[in-house]
Amino acid sequence: MGYDSDGIVESTPNESDGLLQAIRILLPPTGIDSISWQAIGQSNNLTMKKAYYNYHFIKNDSSKGMHNSKFSIDVLLKTRAAFGSVIPVELTSFNSELKGFKVVLNWETASETNNSGFEIERKSGSTWTNFGFVKEIGTTTEISIILIYR
Repeated sequence: MGYDSDGIVESTPNESDGLLQAIRILLPPTGIDSISWQAIGQSNNLTMKKAYYNYHFIKNDSSKGMHNSKFSIDVLLKTRAAFGSVIPVELTSFNSELKGFKVVLNWETASETNNSGFEIERKSGSTWTNFGFVKEIGTTTEISIILIYR
């Protein structure tokens, strides 16, 4: 599992770019891959201002974390964590296999936080449709292995 939570272990520059994007989305206007320095400047939120500083400190280094990757990744991870962002599900593996006319889905999680379950979708043409739901236990740090036949 990579640092930027996209489920892919990548090069340091790509992990750094992914973390920078995550921080941009957490900064105003929240939820959009953009930053409003005006909104940050008008805010009294010290965490937000520190995050904005850290974002620019790492981004403007221009090495994409390569000069000191441990430091850069650590700053970005702690900046993201300062917003209270929690990774609800840490997915460690996912596989699918066709067995006759059935698809077997098999995935494993390392931890889950407030997880009510997983929606299963399938694609027909260019459209995704809800196919089912797998109920989960909520919060656990135990490894969960799920195997589904559909």
